[in-house]
Amino acid sequence: GKVVAIEADPENFEMLNSNIKLNQLTNVIPLNYAVFSKETKIKLYLPEVESGFTKYKTIMPNWINTQEKFVEVNANTLDYLLQLNKIRQEEVNWIKIDVEGAEFEVLKGATNVLSKSKDVAILMELHGPPHIYRPKVEELVNLYNFKIEFEKSYEENGSMHIIMQKSASTM
Repeated sequence: GKVVAIEADPENFEMLNSNIKLNQLTNVIPLNYAVFSKETKIKLYLPEVESGFTKYKTIMPNWINTQEKFVEVNANTLDYLLQLNKIRQEEVNWIKIDVEGAEFEVLKGATNVLSKSKDVAILMELHGPPHIYRPKVEELVNLYNFKIEFEKSYEENGSMHIIMQKSASTM
């Protein structure tokens, strides 16, 4: 199988490429994009302060002080990026989404893969108030016969992990 690794942050993308070379991986397709609901250029905010071991980076300007440093990155839909790289959407079986607040936008740009994939699971780290974002996400994925199989909330940072499954038997 193939792994399509999409990373918006130029610094992290460089590290991704280094790891691919270091580990001599031949089945990984690295893409330097932000995944979003449409083709656009977006600001990826880069706070000065690190939170934990990784920098908290987001495209959601209302989440941080927009005086923070940013880089402008190319964004496109997951559907387009898969098509561009000749990945058949019906063969996608695993999607991991960790995009610091833009989860719903990613799903809106993945309607073809959500509808065409027969047996696919999604692991999502959902950021923001769960009572606002979780119902929006659930409503959208329900349109494509996904069921939430697992969820865990983390009150300390307001995030939650959700695993959703769509299997051929639910179609």
